[in-house]
Amino acid sequence: MEVTYAECSHCGTISPQDRWTTGNPQACPECQSSRDSIPWPPAELSELAALVLAFDQKSAHYSPVTCVFTSSLLESLLEHQVYMMAMMDMDYNDAGLLADLLLESYQGRTRLIHLYKRVGYSSLADDASHAGCPRFPADWDQIANARNDVIHGKPEAAKAITPDLIRRAVSDAFTVFSYVHNAYNIESHRYKSATPNTRVSDEGKKRLAKWSQSASLDSEETHDGGA
Repeated sequence: MEVTYAECSHCGTISPQDRWTTGNPQACPECQSSRDSIPWPPAELSELAALVLAFDQKSAHYSPVTCVFTSSLLESLLEHQVYMMAMMDMDYNDAGLLADLLLESYQGRTRLIHLYKRVGYSSLADDASHAGCPRFPADWDQIANARNDVIHGKPEAAKAITPDLIRRAVSDAFTVFSYVHNAYNIESHRYKSATPNTRVSDEGKKRLAKWSQSASLDSEETHDGGA
């Protein structure tokens, strides 16, 4: 990718690698800590992104293959972010099982995007716009629709998926999800200064339990043929 990212092991802020100060060790642009940085996103997602971006553009299978893999990449990034948002201000020992149940009940891109809005403060489309990537939701829609056609036996429907679209979607995804991560990062100085004395709350656990129960009921209705 043209821009690589790193997560500060001290404050958790994700920044483009080129914003870290030069030297050995480098310093985080947010907290100025010189602790080691952590490559972001996780290795398995970085490798998937690299695979997509390096796929032979002259291949007759370029469009159907890249739309499937890119959809998986974007959905995984979204799932990681939603989990972080659901667990905000809470400890795994107190609420982790509820968060796990919540994600299991909201499988799939459309449901995850709906959950994103419920556990956060705005929609994914709004956050993408704030991050400077207003085209990202529409690009993702196009890629996801092509992916659905491909897995239902219509690979020719993916012909509109071009290298430019894939590159832009992957680049924008990293921009958007790093932006949102930082906005919900409770370890950052910025977050802590805005929310002093944050601690696990019973209200937060009740909220997760309510969402999990609601999601389970929705899932049961769907399996039973309900709306």
